[in-house]
Amino acid sequence: METIFITGATGTLATEIISQLAEKPVKVLGGSRQPKPDTPYEAVEFDYARPETFTSFKRADRVVMIPRPVDMEADQVMIPAIEAAKASGVKQIVLITGMGINHIPQAPLFLVEQALITSGVDYTIVRPSFFYDNFTKADAQTIAIGKLYTPAGDGRINFISAKDVAAVSIAALLNSQNANKAFDITGSEAPNYSEVAKELSTALGKPVAYENISEEQFAQGLKAAGFADTAIAFFQQVYISVRAGQNAALTNGVEAATGSKPEGLKEFINRNTQVWA
Repeated sequence: METIFITGATGTLATEIISQLAEKPVKVLGGSRQPKPDTPYEAVEFDYARPETFTSFKRADRVVMIPRPVDMEADQVMIPAIEAAKASGVKQIVLITGMGINHIPQAPLFLVEQALITSGVDYTIVRPSFFYDNFTKADAQTIAIGKLYTPAGDGRINFISAKDVAAVSIAALLNSQNANKAFDITGSEAPNYSEVAKELSTALGKPVAYENISEEQFAQGLKAAGFADTAIAFFQQVYISVRAGQNAALTNGVEAATGSKPEGLKEFINRNTQVWA
């Protein structure tokens, strides 16, 4: 039985990957900075910023590397992790980055991708678009009271669910035909935020209004939430591209990797209505 090590084990994506792997004949190690007891996997300590925690790679056949959220130093901490995994005999690394990263040479995750590609370790790179799951996490409280705040204008976004990103990641781990490939993955449609609010209103049976806030209001909210200036600047740039219509293109990456179509907006909302009740 092979052992799969997943970083960021307590995060949204890792939790979904671990849940789906429960049905597979593999052993799962889940790494996080503060391992939790009584988990459905073996919890171990792991921190990209502490190389002494990389020893868990020695127990792994394959690794799923999930970056820290909005990490402007990803290359500085993840490239050493790739090197440590290789030295530990890891057979394959599945790296999660983001849609379009491969076209931004100055992005830290671009450098991480290149380091993995040239490492000599079998790899699969998964580049998801915006997560639907932000509606059940960061936006959950405001949606529950009937508001959806973001500076997206009328821009359309090719959202994808963590459920589908996890399915692609697992297909990468368990199907050798997906080795040494990259998958750009989106959901099945690209709604704008007005359409998201309308669908939420229908599913919840109460009004949810989209408020197209200014960049200044957006920045103030992120600042109050504790985000660093560099992260705020990153998010502002993201929404500039959204308003310009640069995040609407759809791909067949999910179906190419898994053989199944990704879920759409209505499916995702109907699956999660209890979050906003």
